[in-house]
Amino acid sequence: MSGSWTTIESDPGVFTQLIKEMGVEGILVEEIYDLSEESLEMLKPVYGLIFLFNWEKNEAPVDMEAINNMFFAKQKVQNACATQAILGILLNRKEIKLGDELEKFKEQTKDLDPTMKGIAIGENDHIRKVHNSFKTQEPFESDERIATSKDDVFHFISYVPVNGSLMEIDGLKEGPVNHGECTEENWLSKVKPVIEKRIAQYQNSEIRFNLMAVTKDPLEEYQKEMKEISQKIHTLENDESKVIELEEAKLQKQDILDKIHAHEDKLNRYAVENARRRHNWFPLIIELLNILAKNGKLEPAIAASQEKTKKRREAKRKNLANANTNASSSS
Repeated sequence: MSGSWTTIESDPGVFTQLIKEMGVEGILVEEIYDLSEESLEMLKPVYGLIFLFNWEKNEAPVDMEAINNMFFAKQKVQNACATQAILGILLNRKEIKLGDELEKFKEQTKDLDPTMKGIAIGENDHIRKVHNSFKTQEPFESDERIATSKDDVFHFISYVPVNGSLMEIDGLKEGPVNHGECTEENWLSKVKPVIEKRIAQYQNSEIRFNLMAVTKDPLEEYQKEMKEISQKIHTLENDESKVIELEEAKLQKQDILDKIHAHEDKLNRYAVENARRRHNWFPLIIELLNILAKNGKLEPAIAASQEKTKKRREAKRKNLANANTNASSSS
């Protein structure tokens, strides 16, 4: 392999920017907080879903015939599962404009088997460098360690409609899992029980899940709507008999403007958060600690912090004791 891969944060802002830096335009990743029909409908068009969970072995049968007509890669690189889940969606949706780098990668790997596709991902410098640019900053570099049975191993998989079937793409399996026939219109309703069943298998022993949707960036549609409503307003302004329609059109324009501003605010927030993630703050923190130490203020600051922590713990124990006493009294 051409180099190591780092872990990255499961965050829609990270994934949106990662996809953009891979060369793909017009994609927005949104976090999903519930699987209600209304919530999913608001996100359409959805190209695929990315699911993060605490990995446990799953014996669901795989569809080896499907690998000849879709992009499926086995995960051959540690820590690459997030980007691999993203690629499982991007490279299986024909309507997505991949950009030069991913188009070239897709063409070069189209005849490879899943193992070789996984190796090709690991050896692609462009994909690896973009992935690693979002690494979680650590105070100290540590040697790579293989996870043991005592570790929580979190893993990304993706769900995407491919050739009329709902496919689960998991790089730790030999092939994709086929969850049955679907259409572009109903695949989200088909995937809902699949994800709910997977979560239910943990029987409340695990609550750490994350679900994100890879969607079409709505900005282009907003801009199209803005152009149309502006033209309509211009026409209505020249007709005195259309006063009510003109006011309604102006309200529609304001609604579109509000959507554009909210969208821009979201992207700006993503950009700020990503800049903070990618910046290494530890040299600054160490320098500030050195300054405090030179001025004789470090030890008093540590002592004050320890005292605050002690008081919080005592207050927490007291509140817990009171709650237990009240519960005993009421019973």
